[in-house]
Parts: sequence; C-alpha cells; structure tokens
Amino acid sequence: MNKNIQKVFGDIHGEFARYQAAVASALSVYHRDLEAAKRTAAQYKDEAGELSRRKAGLITTARSKIGEADKALHDAVTMIYLPKLREALSDYVCKRADRGYMDALRDVWDFDLSLSRAELTGYILGADNNYTALRALQAVAKRSGYRLTVP
Repeated sequence: MNKNIQKVFGDIHGEFARYQAAVASALSVYHRDLEAAKRTAAQYKDEAGELSRRKAGLITTARSKIGEADKALHDAVTMIYLPKLREALSDYVCKRADRGYMDALRDVWDFDLSLSRAELTGYILGADNNYTALRALQAVAKRSGYRLTVP
C-alpha cells in the first residue's frame, strides 16, 4: 500500500487512541468522584436523595466530556484526515505506471507467456507500489495461474 495512505491511516489510528484515552479518563474521573460522593452522601439525612443528585451531576459531566471527545474525533476524521485520504488515494490510483514496465507486461500478455513464481516476484518488485502496474500484473498473474491481491 502507498506510504501516504498508510501514514493517513496511522494518523487516524492515533486519533482513535486519543479518543479512547479521553473516554477512559472521563470514566475514571466519574468512578472516582462517585465513590467520593457515596462517602459524602452518608453524612446527610436523605442519603439516597443526596447521592442521586450528585450522581446525576457526575453523569452529566462525564457525558459532556465524552461528547467533546466524540466531536473532536469526528471533526478530525472528517475535516482533516478524510480529505488527506482522498488525495492520497487519488494520487495512488491515478499515478501512471512506468512505460517500460507496462510494455514488458504487455509482451507477456500478447505472447501468452506463463510466468514462473520467481518471475512473478520480480514483476511485483518492479511494480514499485504503483496501483495501475499492480492491477495489470494481477491480470497477467491470473492467466499464469496465480492469485495476486492488489490493495
């Protein structure tokens, strides 16, 4: 796969890790504060009512923090990484293959030659991670009895 595409997906993975950390932090704070609220509520005559009020406030705060993390993740993915991914994919798919490489594949195709495993490996390396070249090689490899999966 193209290095630019891999970088974008790596960046998105990093955003998900930050999101998970933010949610875990909000939940940790909620649980910590809930335990403190339980201890404090025991001092009140209406212990259940006081705990219920405090718990409602803690839930509202935790939901707010998780909502902020959701929005940050959504905004980052849609506004930053999606355009970068579209551009990287467009560059990967639309980049022309080397003319000499394509001529060599065309010769193999036109003369109905069968590729050996070693030749196929050489052609894979020669494709230089170019989508068009890999797709053309995929057709030639299929004719030779090989299954080549192109990302």
